[in-house]
Amino acid sequence: MKFASVALSAVATPALAADISAAAVARDPHLQWLRKWRQLRDEFNDMDGEGPEHAATWEQMGDLEELICITPATTAAGILAQFQFAMPEHGGYIETGTVWKDLDGKLFQNIETALKAVG
Repeated sequence: MKFASVALSAVATPALAADISAAAVARDPHLQWLRKWRQLRDEFNDMDGEGPEHAATWEQMGDLEELICITPATTAAGILAQFQFAMPEHGGYIETGTVWKDLDGKLFQNIETALKAVG
């Protein structure tokens, strides 16, 4: 491979990745919603008291939770975001370890790994 080709691919790859990433978010916003929800959750947990900012953040989190849960994902990345939202190690609500030999936990780990691989 010639130097010009290598240099061009080194410059084009980040831009192409950004375009692909932007296109995926436009098609399936679940990952963006999950990132925003996590940011708000962290901010909420750091807040003191029950003021208007506290209530507004709580309401925004609820709106995002609803979007994540009721909007069908259309990409593997979107499905992964929904799955991670539900899993406790990502701050979610599914309880694992209730099946013999922690088979449910192992199943969910395998699903997450597969979604990352195809996403």
